[in-house]
Amino acid sequence: MAAGQEVGMEVVMNRISYLTVLFGSLMLLACGEADVGTEKCTAANHCHLQDGIPACDDGYTWEDPDDNDNLRCVPANCEPEADNLFCSRMGKDCGVFVATDNCGDSRTVNCGTCTGDETCGGGGVSNVCGIGPCTPETNTQFCDRLGAECGNLTADDNCGDSRTVNCGSCGGGETCGGGGVDNVCGEPWSTLPDMPTARSGLAAVWGADGRLYAIGGYADAGRTDVVEAYDPSVGGWTNVAPMPTARSGLAAVLGQDDRIYAIAGSGAAGAGLLGTVEAYSPGADAWETVASLNWERSYTAAVVADDGRIYVMGGMGAEDSVEVYDPSGNQWSVESATLTTPRHEHVATLGLDGRIYVIGGSDGSAFGALAATEMLNPTSAGWFTRSDMPTARWGAAAATASNGCIYVIGGADNDGATEGESTRNECFEYESNTWTAAPSMPTARYLHAAALGPDGSIYVLGGLLDILEYERPKIATVEVFRPSF
Repeated sequence: MAAGQEVGMEVVMNRISYLTVLFGSLMLLACGEADVGTEKCTAANHCHLQDGIPACDDGYTWEDPDDNDNLRCVPANCEPEADNLFCSRMGKDCGVFVATDNCGDSRTVNCGTCTGDETCGGGGVSNVCGIGPCTPETNTQFCDRLGAECGNLTADDNCGDSRTVNCGSCGGGETCGGGGVDNVCGEPWSTLPDMPTARSGLAAVWGADGRLYAIGGYADAGRTDVVEAYDPSVGGWTNVAPMPTARSGLAAVLGQDDRIYAIAGSGAAGAGLLGTVEAYSPGADAWETVASLNWERSYTAAVVADDGRIYVMGGMGAEDSVEVYDPSGNQWSVESATLTTPRHEHVATLGLDGRIYVIGGSDGSAFGALAATEMLNPTSAGWFTRSDMPTARWGAAAATASNGCIYVIGGADNDGATEGESTRNECFEYESNTWTAAPSMPTARYLHAAALGPDGSIYVLGGLLDILEYERPKIATVEVFRPSF
């Protein structure tokens, strides 16, 4: 083809392309909308055509920029609408309703109640007041409307009647509420910022002021008096007043007087086992020494009973001893009913039934990891044996969740420590006296601490990293377990 012919052909093709685009644009303008995707570009969606291409109106942006089929625009820098405006815009005037708000976010709102003879959904429309028989939604519709994927949920149905429904279970290692949202499946473990001080043999307590306290322990420089507090409102750690007595292997509890009690342990070089007890007042950021234990001990366990008394059980130097502290009289007494199984490096927690449970630990021998579980009713005398833990462990940590499970997390076995045991998480259901496996902890560790948070999660702090080396490093990591409810 000659050069002149090539140029002429190029001009013709360009004009054809231009006319094609122009024709397409005129067709879109004639229709007043772009028939593209599942949602059309219309004025109601704050969408217009610019040179034949969908675009958002001024002050609006795409709801989902990555979805080419979604032509809905939402306000930029959006201020969420009030609940009443949300309900009004959705045409709902009663009951709980879940939908996308003006900013494109999912929201759950109670749109109110009906008056007179009207009922919610009575006219046959969900979440709208009306007169007439209401057809109750199915359980699946109930769960879907409320955004629930799992677990038991109690709420008003579309007819305004209270209903309790099991919305299913989770798979793939997720737990119900594991991501921090009730009745939604999610990963059961997450992390917090590391403690400033890596250590093992520490204690942990959630204070009445809403902060998580990491107390004492064995740091790289030796036994420490350091106390660090995590404030979830700012997402960080700060140092507070140190304990008067540096120690590791201590126990700590939150008393009913809102003070944190640091109990016993092993003191700094040459100090040996301790019977010292010190109480911390968060409001004053100050420690006070209170009455000492009758028996010095370390790697012990302590629990606050429902009546406010503090029970201390076992530990090195007092393996079967049980002492009880009365804060009102600042006095310790030795209980005649001793532990059935002498032990140290064990765990203890208060069940939702008001009974004290002591689990695992070591008897001090070369292969002395224990699986023994025993229970005390503080209102009556004597310890009772319960089902053994499936995996004998010492140096674990434990807490009782609001679902009634006592979770025993991490710890070392008779080989000193192996990764399988040190990530293990087992739940004791005291009502049925049975044990079940729970999601394993991500980090293998032992001689760590755990505390139940106000959100129902269990916070696991510090310890020794379980790696098969002679020198096992102290760690500062904090992991959070969200039990299934």
